[in-house]
Amino acid sequence: MKPESLIKRTLTGLLLVGATVSAAYCGGKYVAVLFWLVMNLGLPEWGRLLRRSALRISLFWLFLLSNSLYIALVTGFYAQAGLVDPAWREFATWGLVLEMVVFFAVSTFGRGRAAAKQVSAVLGGALYIGGSLGLLNYLALPFHPDGGHVLMGFFLIIWSGDVFAYLTGSAFGRHKLCPSLSPSKTWEGAAGGFVFAALAGILWGYAFWDSVSFEIRTSVSLLAPVVAMFGDLFESKIKRDAGVKDSGSVLPGHGGILDRYDSVFFAAPFVVALWKLFS
Repeated sequence: MKPESLIKRTLTGLLLVGATVSAAYCGGKYVAVLFWLVMNLGLPEWGRLLRRSALRISLFWLFLLSNSLYIALVTGFYAQAGLVDPAWREFATWGLVLEMVVFFAVSTFGRGRAAAKQVSAVLGGALYIGGSLGLLNYLALPFHPDGGHVLMGFFLIIWSGDVFAYLTGSAFGRHKLCPSLSPSKTWEGAAGGFVFAALAGILWGYAFWDSVSFEIRTSVSLLAPVVAMFGDLFESKIKRDAGVKDSGSVLPGHGGILDRYDSVFFAAPFVVALWKLFS
């Protein structure tokens, strides 16, 4: 990697880490705003990737449904935590339902009748990006006394998996993991990423998740790295179909939002589900 590219990558990485840490420890509303920005930067990338794959989708509906789903999830969590009036949850939920009805009606009966795969692409993008980031807000709200430590533990697992998969794969990688999707990924890198990510999660949990049960600490630390790897491969498949290396260029040295958050999008629903299951 060229020195200038390495500098850009490092500075951008520090900015992302700083923004995430600051939001996590400043409170849930800052996390909600940060993830909302991430979502709206990532949605155009989803649309561009699909268009390059010869699948044109409606960006209007993609943005509308993604934002509505995100707001419905966040207001629901806030209402559950007693931070907003439950009426806002009902309003956001029924608003989303109404939009879904109109979306299906327009897609089915409108002049510009959309194919089933186009409808699936819009709904898939809304769930993949807006739904995942909306769910992730659950970890930042005060359902537990550990505050920002919970959300930071999640990101520590994801970041550790990414970094050590790269380092281990570069040093010891010999056997390709899935060359048809990502020629550079190896089984050795995947194993190294999993081990270090799981270890980071377990150590962070024992150090900072004082009120979190053993079941949550262990299951999240072991499952999140595995699901995150599938998220990475999924986005590699989308980019390969689109014939591009990066999903975008909004993050200098890193590519696009989807390039940096692909693991987060896949892991978030599973982690939140485990948290609610064992809480």
